[in-house]
Amino acid sequence: MRQAVGTNNLFVLLLYLLLDAAQFFVVYKFVATGGKEAIQDTVFYKVAGAMLFVNFFMKTFMATAGTAAFTTESIFEDIGTGSVVVALLVTTGYIAAKGIRTIGRTAEISSFLIFTVFTLNLVFLKVYLDISENLPFIDGEISDVLKRGDKFFMWFGDATPLLFLSIKPSKRNPTSLMYGLSAGFVIIGFVLMNAIYGNASEYVVNLVVKVAGFNQFSDVLGRLDWTGIIVWLMLAVIYISTYLWASGEALKNLFKGKKNIVIVLTVIGVGAMTILKKDIRNTLDFVTGGARWYVAATNYVLPVALIVYAEVRKKSRQKSRRRRRLSVSRNHKKAIIAFLIVFAVALCYLRVVPETALSERAIVVGLGIDKTEKGYSVSCEIINPKSQSGGGQGESDGFALISGTGKTLDAAIGEISQKTGLKVSLSQCNLIVLGNMFLTEQTFPSVNYLVQTYAVPELAIIAVAENSAAELLKTKPVMTTLSALQMQKTLHSATDDASIISTNVKDFFNGYLSRTGVANVVSISAKKIDKNDVDKGSGESGDVYEYDYSKLALFINGKSAMLLEKDDTVAINYMKYDLKKGGETVSVDGEIFGLQITSKKTKYKTEVNGGVPSVFADVEIKARISEKEGLGKYFSVDEIPECLTEKIAAAMKEVVENKIVATFEKCKARGVDVYELFDKLYEKSFGDFKDESPNGDYLNKIRLIVNAKISVFKK
Repeated sequence: MRQAVGTNNLFVLLLYLLLDAAQFFVVYKFVATGGKEAIQDTVFYKVAGAMLFVNFFMKTFMATAGTAAFTTESIFEDIGTGSVVVALLVTTGYIAAKGIRTIGRTAEISSFLIFTVFTLNLVFLKVYLDISENLPFIDGEISDVLKRGDKFFMWFGDATPLLFLSIKPSKRNPTSLMYGLSAGFVIIGFVLMNAIYGNASEYVVNLVVKVAGFNQFSDVLGRLDWTGIIVWLMLAVIYISTYLWASGEALKNLFKGKKNIVIVLTVIGVGAMTILKKDIRNTLDFVTGGARWYVAATNYVLPVALIVYAEVRKKSRQKSRRRRRLSVSRNHKKAIIAFLIVFAVALCYLRVVPETALSERAIVVGLGIDKTEKGYSVSCEIINPKSQSGGGQGESDGFALISGTGKTLDAAIGEISQKTGLKVSLSQCNLIVLGNMFLTEQTFPSVNYLVQTYAVPELAIIAVAENSAAELLKTKPVMTTLSALQMQKTLHSATDDASIISTNVKDFFNGYLSRTGVANVVSISAKKIDKNDVDKGSGESGDVYEYDYSKLALFINGKSAMLLEKDDTVAINYMKYDLKKGGETVSVDGEIFGLQITSKKTKYKTEVNGGVPSVFADVEIKARISEKEGLGKYFSVDEIPECLTEKIAAAMKEVVENKIVATFEKCKARGVDVYELFDKLYEKSFGDFKDESPNGDYLNKIRLIVNAKISVFKK
């Protein structure tokens, strides 16, 4: 949806939810007032059931195909589609055959686990959130938004299966509340998805699983994606079970009440289509094409026709039917059994499905990619390779740097597999280093290929080597054996440091897909340390290196535009990111003072007057006087008077504002919107700025007014 309508996805979602709310009301009114009992012996009801069966079959197929595709492509690469489909449909078919009460009780029992896991993952979310990525709420003409957003009827209207329920009306009916809570969770999910991924959200396949990967306890407990996988599989099972049950109810009159026959036939049909269907994209094109209008008609128009027909018939034939209810205890027993089956299947997917053993995998912690005249050269830092592996460079302590070449990335990685006799696994790779040749090449396709094909983590850091990526990975740092681990550690801990900007895959995608197309990538250089200093200081011997992370490569639409220095990196941090540490040095009254940044926030205001766009940036910084250099009037920080503290704050204000403006002017001369001001104007002044283009000359017209608000304290 984000790909189709951009930031309008939240607006389009609300429209669908409002439509679903109306559908829910109609469906509930139909079943609560005995509409089903009034017309279930009529031809119209049987025809409607047949029409709905087609709807349910398509929905079941889409859910099954989507579950199978995500499971085999993103979770378990070594398991076949057929195994997933059979296990999924056998489980859901069994639960569906037990009836809607069993499904309902199963959902009721599962909801506690689902709610708890999802809530905890949200509470302990460790990722930068930019809520402004949800703006503008309406981007463009509403008619155009509606035209681009009418493709998603297949993913909504899920109250339709409830047409076949038999219930009694109740004054204390909680269904409206539950629908509201469900809709609220969906809205929160969309807002978070936009805030986390921005424009890169169009690449997000499963938010439930992705959110679990950002849990801050992952640093202690390891990756917690499995919690999201369990929740997602349980939701999939309940969803498919519901539609299989509804399929049986829709056609049971044609099979003399034997709905289980319909369920079995549906399972066989859906399973065969899913296994035989090779390209899920073609399926998506089908359901977002003409099929969507059929689904829309049967979801939203047909229920209205049913309730109208039922009311007319009830007036002519006042007839009540005795409803049959199963005992509560029996329902609970079936539900508990079904829940245990669902949970067991989810665990089986995680623990039992065939996977390549760890001893047969080459676990890559750092990846270097260089462009060559013949294609690609890939260098992998591998943990614990087999002792008989060949082609290794610098093998020691169970680590090796192994390289492969090929016309394509896949061929180069394949050569590494041949050399090691192991299957290359990039799921634990948290650093991608691009050689300097990528400064003149399109970068995005290579990174995207690694993520989509080899499941490189979205939090993996992207860096550019000053020279060759392979040469950078060959260097030996002072403190650790592996260069990749040293660089990862530094860059992960420097996310709130003013002198370093660390960019992960998610942020790179977001920048690439933004309106301005600007993405920051840290540039790393290695400097050899004098052997004598190393021997005396750390006990290390041989050639060892220290790394400089202060430079920054700016990419526009995936291609490098320019290289920035340390002061520019600091300026970008002041403007774009929240900081908790960093330093500045100022001179006041002939003395030099060092200041340590403790917090920083930036607030923006925009306006367009007479066709001239202006952006006002209020940079609020709190800093502590950490040291005083050299001899002077004051021997310690404690002796500094308050009047001098104010002068220090004024001096830092000038330094901060000058750095920000200087970087802006430098980048503007190269046509680079380094602070992404176009997005700020578009989000907050859309009405006046909607006709501008990010590729136009707006940078020459724009006014950037920076106001640094500095608070300086001594302790």
